[in-house]
Amino acid sequence: MLIVQSIKALITMTTGIKLRSMKTLFTALLMFFVLNVSAALELTGQAKVSILTCSEGAELYSTFGHSAFRVSDPGKNIDWVYNYGTFEFSDGFYLKFAQGKLDYALSKTSFDEFTYEYIRDGREVIEQELILSEDQKQAFLDALEENFKAENRYYRYDFFFDNCSTRLREMLESVLGEGLLWTDPIEEESMTFRDMIESYQGHMPWGDFGIDLALGVPCDAYMVHPEDMFIPEYLSNHLAAATYNGNPIAKPSLQLIPRNEPKEPRFVFDWPMILALLLLLLNATWAFKGVKSEKEKLWLDRVVLVLFGTIGVAVFLLWFATDHIITKVNLNLVWAFPLHLVAVFFLKKSWVRHYFAFFTIILFAFLISEWWWPMDFHHTFWPLAACLFITCVRMATLPSYWGKAN
Repeated sequence: MLIVQSIKALITMTTGIKLRSMKTLFTALLMFFVLNVSAALELTGQAKVSILTCSEGAELYSTFGHSAFRVSDPGKNIDWVYNYGTFEFSDGFYLKFAQGKLDYALSKTSFDEFTYEYIRDGREVIEQELILSEDQKQAFLDALEENFKAENRYYRYDFFFDNCSTRLREMLESVLGEGLLWTDPIEEESMTFRDMIESYQGHMPWGDFGIDLALGVPCDAYMVHPEDMFIPEYLSNHLAAATYNGNPIAKPSLQLIPRNEPKEPRFVFDWPMILALLLLLLNATWAFKGVKSEKEKLWLDRVVLVLFGTIGVAVFLLWFATDHIITKVNLNLVWAFPLHLVAVFFLKKSWVRHYFAFFTIILFAFLISEWWWPMDFHHTFWPLAACLFITCVRMATLPSYWGKAN
């Protein structure tokens, strides 16, 4: 058993193939022994190259779907999937992801292994076979094998500009050259990057909230061709309408795995908005009911300032301490500012009223001028900003908070 586990580990490390059974181990062993000559493998006339498009999953990382290349050739008894969306959980994974320093890799696995999780999770998989000459099919295989070499398989992941879908588009353009012509499958209104990802987040209100909190002004730029193909479904739609030298480049889509769950999501509560409104109501009630105890007055103010200051620290770090482009120029700092965490320790100091007076003006301008800002804010941010506005007004105008000047 130890020998088998060692062989599995060696093959996974060398090929990127994850093994779950003795059957797949046997298949992988065959692939392992031909790996060094696979770049020189000549496909037969039965070979086909296709793109697999997988529907969205229940987890945040899978909510936008997935894409991969499939190369099959019954004449050579091969059926491989080349997957640019492979990553490994390891120490510092989340930190690297937040910093924009996470590397993804091209992995190569059998078709059965690739589709295992999609069958298990009831996620749809469709196939679009490319209409290619034998030389072009061979060129795709050679290019994919070149990318799969240990020195080439890793790349710095970027959700919008370098992911599993954009890599496929670039491979198509590289192999097919200028004869490939992308056309819009339907006439549709221009969309921003933020609009695009929000259309996939309706069933995940917390995911939508967090993404809008993290993304800055660059995410509100309108997409130009071919930028919308960072979403697998859009790559598939464009591929269906694309031509090569005036002829279709792909056959009609074939459903390989049906969706076991309805595409339309069930009704979900917008918990971020509900909680934001409750916090606003609580703060407004606190402000106008005339609480006599100074301790009671300061308790909620401290909670609000710590909450918004902590959010501000996260936004600040995503702007200035990461390699992400799309988290720069994040105007959420207007209402969630890191120095709120400092101000909370000086609520009894008379000079701190000037800080809160300044933010009272800033927040008032923010609340009355939604149309003016160059960034599209999440709907939940407005009641949150109103909540902080109440706290700032109270802290800037009620001298009983500080007692004697000092």
